[in-house]
Amino acid sequence: MPDLPIIQQTKGRVYIIKSDLPDNFKYTEVGKVKANARYGYDSVVTLYPLLADEARKIGANAVIDLYGGHTVTAFSWGAPYTGGTAIKVEDIEQLKQYHVEVY
Repeated sequence: MPDLPIIQQTKGRVYIIKSDLPDNFKYTEVGKVKANARYGYDSVVTLYPLLADEARKIGANAVIDLYGGHTVTAFSWGAPYTGGTAIKVEDIEQLKQYHVEVY
């Protein structure tokens, strides 16, 4: 998905939600985002700030449906990768009851 003009990009916090949201939770799906490392053996969590940056670029303020793991790259036998669905939540206060990480 192409980046939005800077004026339309999300500013501030992006919430990374590890748990599922209930069916009645209201949000708008913006697109898919991903982040990966080309080298290293860090955990997937170290990529969450990069994932948040990608979400901001397309106007999202949260990421759900996380996936991730490690993969072989040209410079590493186990470089981390992660991704998820970028969403826009109107009432961000609703997210505080879920296990979230903020970036």
